[in-house]
Amino acid sequence: MGHTPTVAGVSAVPLNREQAGMPGIEWLTRFAHLLAAMVYLGGSWFLGAALIPGLSAAAPGQRIRTVAAVIRWYHPTSLAALGVLVMTGAFSLTSAKAALGPQYFPALFTLLGPKLLLAFALVMLSSYQFFGLGLRLVRSLPEDGGTVPPEVEAWQLKVVTRIQVCALTGAGLAAALSGLGMALARG
Repeated sequence: MGHTPTVAGVSAVPLNREQAGMPGIEWLTRFAHLLAAMVYLGGSWFLGAALIPGLSAAAPGQRIRTVAAVIRWYHPTSLAALGVLVMTGAFSLTSAKAALGPQYFPALFTLLGPKLLLAFALVMLSSYQFFGLGLRLVRSLPEDGGTVPPEVEAWQLKVVTRIQVCALTGAGLAAALSGLGMALARG
């Protein structure tokens, strides 16, 4: 009775998660949220502020094909990051509601409400960028790599410009959401 088992002189009593140095679910959720935010924000900024402007000197056909090749990878990755952001944000919102108690609704109308509104706007904008513009651009390219008529190329260039505007607007919304998130975390 009262005997603590030891292994090589070290207590073999089971430790809780924190004592064992293992992160808890809230820490993992926040980490996933921050990582997804970096992927989304960084990818949007790269696409809108670096890649598309950097291709301005390229021939129009090359510019279109390069953007299409990048968004074939970028859009699914960005969509996954946005999904992780929404899910981890919702999970954190549940914890915040429990922690805030009666202060939840006043917080909802100060910082949380605008954050949720901006998050909704970001999801809608990204959906338009990914599905309304990106898929149409990729599908408009000839499978054999050939050229398209001038009027189709002009339309494709307009779509590339719209993708750039959406990416930069999305990066701005994501930055604003990050600022609101940091303000919420400070309390």
